[in-house]
Amino acid sequence: MPVYTFAYRFLGQEWHRGTFDSGLDAPAFGEELFRLGPNKPTDEIRVWEGYDTERAPDAVARREA
Repeated sequence: MPVYTFAYRFLGQEWHRGTFDSGLDAPAFGEELFRLGPNKPTDEIRVWEGYDTERAPDAVARREA
């Protein structure tokens, strides 16, 4: 199972970052995080496979704020 690092963002500011093991691919994992309902306003979730967040994200899930 891949490990994903994810970052919740709102209006260009990151407010939470974490890691999680998931059987989903990166785009589906980002969408699932939105489906679960973040507890603060969120308009973007960035997802990286692994721990290297210095590169471009593997997926970005966006919602209208």
